[in-house]
Amino acid sequence: MSKGKRKRKHVPRPRSFYELSEVIQKIDSGQFTIRKNAAQRAFDDFGWETDEIIKALKLLKEKHFCKSIASDRNPLWVFDVYKARLFGEKVYIHLYIDNTKGRLIINSFKQDQTIYYK
Repeated sequence: MSKGKRKRKHVPRPRSFYELSEVIQKIDSGQFTIRKNAAQRAFDDFGWETDEIIKALKLLKEKHFCKSIASDRNPLWVFDVYKARLFGEKVYIHLYIDNTKGRLIINSFKQDQTIYYK
């Protein structure tokens, strides 16, 4: 190694709590619920209806995953947070799978206000 160059330390990418393939499978099979507040916010922020929300969710990639957050309301729920640029919009999404009902829940879908996007 030449003087002045440092080897970068590899930092592993955080992993989602739910496999993205399972999330997409739940959408494809109709086993999902978009909460009213999430649907309203998607409409207010982007003018998107349910069909556009579904199309956007299907475009999510692992690189869009941001973090997982434990729910304050139910210890069995863990929210996966995604931030992505979808259809030209900066989108913030958090979702979880309610294993008692076997459904994907889209808990939040809104414009992301942070600076960094993938």
